Amino acid sequence: MEKTENKRKHLRQRLEERKHRRQGAMLTPAEIREHLDKYVIGQEQAKITLSVAVYEHLQALAAREKEDLAPDSVRLPKNNILLFGPTGCGKTHLLNQVAKVAGVPFLEVNAPAYSPTGYKGTNISHILEELLAKTHGDARQAERAIIFFDELDKKASKPGIQSFPDAAYCAEFQHDLLKMVEGATYEVGDEHLDTSGILFVMAGAFVGLDQVVRRRLEREQPAPVKRLGFAAPAVTAKVNARVNAKADAQEGCQAKPAGAQAKAADLLAQVTPEDFVEYGIITELTGRTPVLCRILQLTTEELVRIMTDGRESILRAYEGLFNAMNVDLVFTPEALREVAERARKRKMGARALNAILEQLLAPFISDYEDEDGLRRTLTITAAYVRGQGKAQVAINATQTVNDPENGV
Repeated sequence: MEKTENKRKHLRQRLEERKHRRQGAMLTPAEIREHLDKYVIGQEQAKITLSVAVYEHLQALAAREKEDLAPDSVRLPKNNILLFGPTGCGKTHLLNQVAKVAGVPFLEVNAPAYSPTGYKGTNISHILEELLAKTHGDARQAERAIIFFDELDKKASKPGIQSFPDAAYCAEFQHDLLKMVEGATYEVGDEHLDTSGILFVMAGAFVGLDQVVRRRLEREQPAPVKRLGFAAPAVTAKVNARVNAKADAQEGCQAKPAGAQAKAADLLAQVTPEDFVEYGIITELTGRTPVLCRILQLTTEELVRIMTDGRESILRAYEGLFNAMNVDLVFTPEALREVAERARKRKMGARALNAILEQLLAPFISDYEDEDGLRRTLTITAAYVRGQGKAQVAINATQTVNDPENGV
């Protein structure tokens, strides 16, 4: 009886997976983008890039399934993605939502936790065991997955940007990863898993990448005639003017003075695959990730929206918690902006919001008592966020007191 029920459960699961695959194959980039807009604040260009890339991934999967009927059909190239940008700005959240709307398995991998073949530690091929476990042993479904390699920058093979203990070790890891990304058949338990249809997304903060871009731009500038030893500053001024002009054109703002220092964000707007090679990502792996997708530092306004808007807003979760405590939680607009500004200065993106809100609200949660059954309103002010005043706690003007005897 139990065996029969397990078979039925597995059959229902397979039918549901097929339904998701059919739905995913019919999605347009605009529909994928519409879904992302509901759950992801900001990152407009990244949402466009990922929507197109995932649409192409779904179309390629659909084409692979029809190959038996049309063996001479041309296969779409697989455009793996390289995400780069500050930590805490939504890389993992973006990919989670993309995989969710596409109806394909999603596996997040922390690159530093894995070792190249022949070294002590968890081998990179074990990633496929994790993927197969996610699909309950269904190799066919696993071959449709999106695998997200986070913190790839920690495996860069050239010291100089950051302190890497063994550049050769990192290079071997990348070559192992390259084999998987290019497409190979691996024996995983009793299954054979082909990785040629899996979409790989590499990501990292790539701290110091802006300086790699700056050095390249300085090399590309024609050397001016040296006059009293001021050639180098002249080149730097030209690079700054070029970078600022391009950034201003993209942002639609007025041009900065020619001598203004080029900011890191402006430099990253001109990143090329060659810059990642210079950073320490092997040429072959860079070539297999042709789609470069930049994640931007979140603005104060976007951090406020992350707290208040969207279907997974942080503040809404806290409001639900306080509601269960018979308390209405209210943040003034000034308090929200103060929280967002403090999070922005920590340079940890949305992750800093959780820490700040928990610090602000933990005292009220720990001292919670509801002996009289009266509903209260807790108002968080900007002064309280700055540590210059107290939050306001008031009993609501209109009350309905619980009466256990009458069931009210």
